[in-house]
Amino acid sequence: MLASLLGVVAAHADDMLGSYVARISDRDHQASDGYALDNAAQMVRQDRANWHKFHRRDSDDEADGWFRTNDQRADLQRMLERGGAMSSSTKRAIVNGEPLIQVDVYENSVRVSILEN
Repeated sequence: MLASLLGVVAAHADDMLGSYVARISDRDHQASDGYALDNAAQMVRQDRANWHKFHRRDSDDEADGWFRTNDQRADLQRMLERGGAMSSSTKRAIVNGEPLIQVDVYENSVRVSILEN
């Protein structure tokens, strides 16, 4: 019985796909049509739109292979809005500044941490 339970847990594991680093700069605090964004999930999503769609890249930004399309970026935002994706202090740092972040990408989730404030 224990072996079958362990198999179920392993089947539901959220395998890590990789990670990327990005600077959430002032340009990521603005939507592509110019209005101010008001939460960290939107800003991280905009960073990826700026990278992939608009080619407005900060020198610290790295490429990613997961968020190329608008639908993939919408999925990113939904994952960022879940509990556990970002701590309160990480959200505050993104909204109130221009931190360097690391985004760890898993099959079914993401986790954001601050590398430099």
